[in-house]
Amino acid sequence: MEIHNRTNSAAFTFTLNINTSTWRVTVPRHNITINTGIAPVDQWYVEISMFQGFEALHAKAQLLETLKGTMLDVTREPILQWTIGKEISPQAILLHEHRIIKMRVTQSPCASDVAVMAPIFKPGGNTGIILSVTKSSFTSNDRWFNVTNALMGCPGINLVDLKLTNCHLFLLTNQGLYISQDLLSPVTGTLNFTLLVLPILAEMDYSSMTLWYSSQCVTNHMYFSGITF
Repeated sequence: MEIHNRTNSAAFTFTLNINTSTWRVTVPRHNITINTGIAPVDQWYVEISMFQGFEALHAKAQLLETLKGTMLDVTREPILQWTIGKEISPQAILLHEHRIIKMRVTQSPCASDVAVMAPIFKPGGNTGIILSVTKSSFTSNDRWFNVTNALMGCPGINLVDLKLTNCHLFLLTNQGLYISQDLLSPVTGTLNFTLLVLPILAEMDYSSMTLWYSSQCVTNHMYFSGITF
């Protein structure tokens, strides 16, 4: 098994009993990385090559299959550390299902398994802004948040678009653009948002806008210092 990203790689060997239908491989985290600080870090990729024979490098060993996937460092991924507003039950969204007109999804620039999803509701009503954060795929086990009170917006606030960057979560609403505090800052409570005030946009209709962001995984070399395999 090989685990790698753009800057590091490590290989691990294990014995597989081909007579079993399931199997589990445990690799201690410190064998991959020793860093634990919250930071945008390159996504890890996993390749598992299964051989039949005495040894993988033996002349008679036969390659059965190579499996590929991704591995997420949940300890360091910034957005996963935060509570984004009031946490609600996944079933709560069903009460507003009939008002959903589309869904918006934004991925983490460094870890494509991590994403924030938000339903866009019909204008009118007081549904507010509801988000879900996932680390694998959107299921009933994901965390859902009502962000309305955290934005301190006026009644009738609705989400238009959203973007997750390396250090901030941007929420474009019908009442303006909100920017989260630095996702890399120490977690001391619920994620705070600030309304960006731009006089030039004061008379514009936010509901007709979209957010544009050239997604790049921007990491600092300091986050990789001290990594050993």
